[in-house]
Amino acid sequence: MSDIFSGILTLNYLVSNLVWSIILTLLARAFEWVRGKPFDAQRRNFFWIICFLSIFVLISVLTYAVRGPGVPDLRGAFDSISFAVLPGNEKAVGLLLVFNVRNVGTPTIVDNYVLTVIPQDREPVEATGLFIPKLLSVPPAPGYSQTLPFPVVCGKDALYRKTGDQPLANGGLARGFLWYQVQGYTPENFKNPTGTKFRMTFRDVLNKKYVADFTWPAVTKSLGYAPGLIIPKTGKTEKPEEACD
Repeated sequence: MSDIFSGILTLNYLVSNLVWSIILTLLARAFEWVRGKPFDAQRRNFFWIICFLSIFVLISVLTYAVRGPGVPDLRGAFDSISFAVLPGNEKAVGLLLVFNVRNVGTPTIVDNYVLTVIPQDREPVEATGLFIPKLLSVPPAPGYSQTLPFPVVCGKDALYRKTGDQPLANGGLARGFLWYQVQGYTPENFKNPTGTKFRMTFRDVLNKKYVADFTWPAVTKSLGYAPGLIIPKTGKTEKPEEACD
């Protein structure tokens, strides 16, 4: 409900709604004059206030229902977080995320995905975003139960490609991978990550910032089927790069 009222009060709607409310209020005044039965002063003032407000609310709600929101309105959520080894870098840990973005506003591109890791016993650290090539091998950290069928993901499933190359439509959802490294941490630091908060910020075409938080639970669940993602097979007879073409 708050989203509806905030959308109605944006400049895109406010001016036209006020204009139409004034016009219809004047028509109501003309109708009163034609009837020839004017109110006394106190009742007249009360009548015009109620009349204008009622017309404004009615027009605003109907306009919003027909046209929808006038600006982008995004929602983000973590689907899964998996820890990985970064070959050749023993002083950092890799984080492979499955993240989704929904748009309940006007079409927009979505970009500038910034991940901040907030442990319970250490200072927050901003993760470094890594490019996902056509075929990415992500060796899981030893001793971790992974939530995805590692070790291969497709670059075309990178979320920044899905939401940056073309606008995310109203009512649309995009799901994809994001790949980060956290310097100064190792997989050992996340052996028991309960209570660690992961915060993702991202922006729309108007540069409005959105925030999604995820606090690592005591018990994690497998992601299972992930709509919108390609999971290449890695058996002896399969060629995972073919799935990523």
